[in-house]
Amino acid sequence: MTPVGVDGHPPYSNAFSYPPQTFYTTTTASGFRPSQPTNSQTPHLAIRRLILLVVVLLVLVCASIAIAWLSLNPRLPLITLNSFTISNFTLFKSQLVSNSDIELTVRNPNKKVTLRLESFNVVVWYREKVPLSRTWMEDLHLEKKTETVSKAKLGFEGRDEISGCKKVLGDSGWNLRNGSVILNVEMSISAKFRAGDWLTMRKSISVSCNKVELVPAYNGTGKLHEHRQCLVGVSV
Repeated sequence: MTPVGVDGHPPYSNAFSYPPQTFYTTTTASGFRPSQPTNSQTPHLAIRRLILLVVVLLVLVCASIAIAWLSLNPRLPLITLNSFTISNFTLFKSQLVSNSDIELTVRNPNKKVTLRLESFNVVVWYREKVPLSRTWMEDLHLEKKTETVSKAKLGFEGRDEISGCKKVLGDSGWNLRNGSVILNVEMSISAKFRAGDWLTMRKSISVSCNKVELVPAYNGTGKLHEHRQCLVGVSV
């Protein structure tokens, strides 16, 4: 017999009704829900992204400059010692007195890069690092594939502790009146390479003209025996 409800209908059955819905909440290990970014955190995120963007741009710019210089392959200047003359050479009371003229040809071998040579320092040595004279030459600007001639005067004058005259006087190899003398000429230069309006690079370069032979000419004057191509390299 089928049971009848109060209103005459069979009582309500939930045999085919949907199961009750279950709701889940996500919590962290500490039992708290993860917080969403607030308005106060948004500016910090923007600043971080801006910093990252700037760093990426700097890396790209540096990489572009490095690739540009690699493609240009700038070469160091070529320097030739044209003439080197010592005149009015006098040894008196442990003092070396003399005047000297030096002439260089400086050439820029680059097709796409200009050169500017600054802080042009010239030092003359006798034998093993006995300093005799030191001077500065004027700055030079060389356009692409050009060359120029630079001249300077060297003064050989000073006491023993300044110019090394005592060692020179005691060396029988120093005999400008009766035979040749061997000197070393060294230079230090600050070179600025420039390509276009914005691409620049600076290098410190060293120049060595070793074993420069001066032969007697007249009245105690010595002059360069022959032109000398100097060695040019990058200073460490």
